[in-house]
Amino acid sequence: MSLPSQEAGRAPERRGGVCSQLNILIKYSRMYGFDHKRTESAFETTWKELQASLPVAGTGGLLLGVNGNRILLDGLPLDTGQAERSFAQLLSAAGLASIHFAPNVSDEDLARLVRAFALGGSKAQDLSKQMKESLAGVIEFASTK
Repeated sequence: MSLPSQEAGRAPERRGGVCSQLNILIKYSRMYGFDHKRTESAFETTWKELQASLPVAGTGGLLLGVNGNRILLDGLPLDTGQAERSFAQLLSAAGLASIHFAPNVSDEDLARLVRAFALGGSKAQDLSKQMKESLAGVIEFASTK
């Protein structure tokens, strides 16, 4: 039985930071490339946030979803600021309804996710295909189409 996120030791507001950090990391990787100093720093911060956001107990992982211009974290809407709306738009443009991070996600998996966003191009179908092909297993996606 998997425990709800709060009972598993991670408060929802603490877990929401991973969305903002992932959004920043993806934008940096697109602007500067994956090997740039700013991107590397953002990657380290995002990886720490993701690790801190995964449940301490259970096997559920972390589910980021999109509903309109809102980000959902394990099915619950996060406060909607500009960064959250921007991230929701980015995922929607990629044709993604959700991203599930399994508890055993690695930093290499996260790097492949970010590279897929950076290299996937601007067409939703190309980006979605690139992500699903390179990240099958530990990171799962639900498409909007």
